[in-house]
Amino acid sequence: MAGLNKKILLLLAGTLDFAANLDEALSSRYINLKFASCENDYFQRTVKGMLKTGEIEKMIRHGEPVFRITSQGGVKLRHSVPMAKRIGKNWDGKWRLVIFDIPEEGKKKREELRRKLIGLGFACWQKSVYISPFDVASDLAEYLSVSDLSDFAIALEAKKIFVGDEKEMVRKLWHLDDLNAKYQELLEKYEGQKEKRGLSEEYLRLLETDPYLPGELLPEPWFGTKVKKLIFGKIA
Repeated sequence: MAGLNKKILLLLAGTLDFAANLDEALSSRYINLKFASCENDYFQRTVKGMLKTGEIEKMIRHGEPVFRITSQGGVKLRHSVPMAKRIGKNWDGKWRLVIFDIPEEGKKKREELRRKLIGLGFACWQKSVYISPFDVASDLAEYLSVSDLSDFAIALEAKKIFVGDEKEMVRKLWHLDDLNAKYQELLEKYEGQKEKRGLSEEYLRLLETDPYLPGELLPEPWFGTKVKKLIFGKIA
């Protein structure tokens, strides 16, 4: 998926957090699209192409064109950005653990597995132990099978992990302090400003590094939510 297409879909998908469910998000959440760094002709061509392929839809509100992501656009986004699968989903309260022991001759596959786990939303707990709150059993099982790693890794599911404060564990493993500080800086830069040119792009750069963890596990205050409200909070 082209870079600008992905950015547009990812931005529109952010409205899922402000809808009660996926059907509501796909039927009523429209926003104005603006990217300060894009040449207007290129941006317009991209949007027209996405309208033609059915990835987004347009309507006119108060004389201004506004857009929403379609179900087809959602499928494309989830395929190219694994994180997008987690947008708008509630946590089931369970933890997933992956433990692996891959021989040195399989070093390349070992590194590929680590990258895959990070892409699926896992964090490294120890060198060969990864943890995640996301239900990615089918994706993980498929990857292990295709990669011939089923004999070298096991996946566990647990309702409770006795590590003390779960939120503190999450804060450290996913390095949330750094990300939260960047969200706070972005909020302070644009909050109260009438002109918010560039906000969407700066937000997207952070969103692409955001693990999109369940709200129950995020530190308080979580400035990422405040930035989203700054962008989407007045959507009708």
